[in-house]
Formats: sequence, structure tokens, C-alpha cells
Amino acid sequence: MGKREIDFDMIDAALDACKNDSLSQSDLVSELKQVHQRLTGMRSAKSKERKDKWTLLVYKLYVKHSMSLSRLAADLGCSPGHLSQIFKRSGYRARSCSARSPGYSAKRRFRVDAAVFDAITEEAAYWLGFLYADGRVLVKNGQRPEGLRVVLARRDKQHLVKLRSFLKSDSPIVPSLSQIGGSTYQQSALSVYSTELAKRLMELGIVPRRATGNSDLPRIPGALAVHFLRGLFDGDGYIKRDMRVDFALSGWAFGVCGNLKTIVYVEKYARSLGLRPNRRIKNGRSEVNWRFELTGPSAISMIKALYGVQGPSLDRKYVIAEALIRLKKEMTGQGLAIATIGGKSRYIGIQGIKIK
Repeated sequence: MGKREIDFDMIDAALDACKNDSLSQSDLVSELKQVHQRLTGMRSAKSKERKDKWTLLVYKLYVKHSMSLSRLAADLGCSPGHLSQIFKRSGYRARSCSARSPGYSAKRRFRVDAAVFDAITEEAAYWLGFLYADGRVLVKNGQRPEGLRVVLARRDKQHLVKLRSFLKSDSPIVPSLSQIGGSTYQQSALSVYSTELAKRLMELGIVPRRATGNSDLPRIPGALAVHFLRGLFDGDGYIKRDMRVDFALSGWAFGVCGNLKTIVYVEKYARSLGLRPNRRIKNGRSEVNWRFELTGPSAISMIKALYGVQGPSLDRKYVIAEALIRLKKEMTGQGLAIATIGGKSRYIGIQGIKIK
């Protein structure tokens, strides 16, 4: 009994020391670990009283520093399951055993900066546009937002790497397959779990079922609209060419698909550049999906407006855009010009001859 009384004195002293607010986190964990080792195996009423005090101190540490259950358990020399059971018996609520920081959802096992969209920078504007086109906010049971998921064609995997870097995340990019119309498509997927990030994206307009036009587009400062639109185009746009024409700058078309609010937004920007969009049309039999398109010199002008500035972009579209911008610059230096003929913009040569 004497030895046990000595142990209790040491435990009481250690527990009292743990109440000292000036104790560093590492020193506090060290003291609590020693107490845990001394209490292990003790079943008396005195030991239970001290175990309850120890549990309260550990739980306060757990909550104050938003520590992961697994990390705290490892520091204390026990398993996460054992620590979780101790909390449960004392009526304390434990979070997931996964590593986490404040604001992360219960599924968080990887890093993410949930505040990346708090300030709308050029880069943030771009990724908002891209996520508006191709991102999906994950919502549990139709109510609680818990993360973000983006799935792209396997050839665009590097773009997910760029997005992950912007989010300051280390979430894995995994292979995925999709079945559409009897065909199988290889894809890459990035899932990032963060309740705070998901909530912020929803505040900005990245909401479920937005393809129907059930929300407004994110409010982007005018000076940053070009970056937002480049992201939108990288997600839901296309550059194509009519290969029946010979002149290198002819036959090109720039288009974007989306809900009506998206199309109106893109049309407004195009007209601010002095461009005349083609008549908007619905995509196939869809009642909610529309298409915006520019052709001829207007298509190249829009491409130059979006890709002629510094900022992130989808590699395969940037390669085409950069080549067209460079080619137009070279030909303009050789006397190429644009004239309005029959109400439409056309390229003309040095002698004013129309180029088909």
C-alpha cells in the first residue's frame, strides 16, 4: 500500500503540473503520458478519481489544439480506439481518428487551405470559373457540404495537379472510369474534403444543380473577369476549326456551353471587346443548356483576350491559343488586316483582297 500511496502522490503532483497554463504543449503531453503509464492497470476508487482528472486534461488538450485522435493517442502511448473509448465513457465527443485541422470535415485526411477563396485574386478568379464549369461540391444527405470533387479526362490530369497546388492540398489524384452511351472513358479524379471550403464555394455560387441556372454566377471584379472567363472556357469551352478552308487563321470557332446566365455573361464580355457573337442556340434537346459561339476573326480576338494575359490555363487549350495569337501577330506584321464586309468581320490582305 505504501508504494501505491507514493505513486498517487506523484500522480497528483503531475496532474497539478498539467493545470499550469504556462506549460508548453510538448511538456504537457509528456506529463500526461507519464500519468497514463502510472495509472494503467489501477482499478481502485482513488485511481478512478485520478483517471477522470487525467481524461479531462487530455480532452481539453485535444479540443484546444484541434489535435487528431491518432496523433494524440500516439503521443500518449495508446491506440486511437482506446483513447476514443476513454472519451466516450466520460461523455466526451471524439471526432474522426483522421488527421485534421479546424474547419476540416470528418473525412479529412489530407491538407487543404479552406481560405484560398476568401480573397478573389487573379488565380482564385480563374479557378472559380473552372470550378463553376467542372467542379462539384459534395453535399451529405442533401444538406451538409463536405468537400469538392473534380473529374477530368485522363489527358488533363496535370490540370488537377495545378488545382491541387492552388488549394495547398496533398489529396491524391486517382484514376476513374465513366460509362457514357455504352462507351468507357478514362478519367482522373480529385476529391478534397473540407466543410469550410465547400461552404465558401457555395457562397460564391458553386452550388449543386447550377446547370439549370438556379444560382447567379460568382461576383467577380471587372478587372478579373478575363481570368474567370478563361477558367470557365477551360472547363466548358471549345476551340475548333473547319478544315475545308486553306488560310491558317480562317475557319476557327470559339464556343462555350452552359446555362443561360453563363451564356449571357460571356456575350456581355464579348460585346465589351467590340465582338459580335453568333446567335445563341440550345444544345440539342436540352431546355437548360445553351451554346455561345464566335467565328472568324472574332474567335481569334476572343482567344487573344483570354490567353494573351498571364495566369493559369489548361495546357492543351493554351497550346492552340498561343499558336493562333503568335500566327496572327506575325501575319499582321506582314499586312494582314480585318475589315467588316457584309456585316461580318473578314481578314483582308495588303491589297484589300478578301481572304476566304
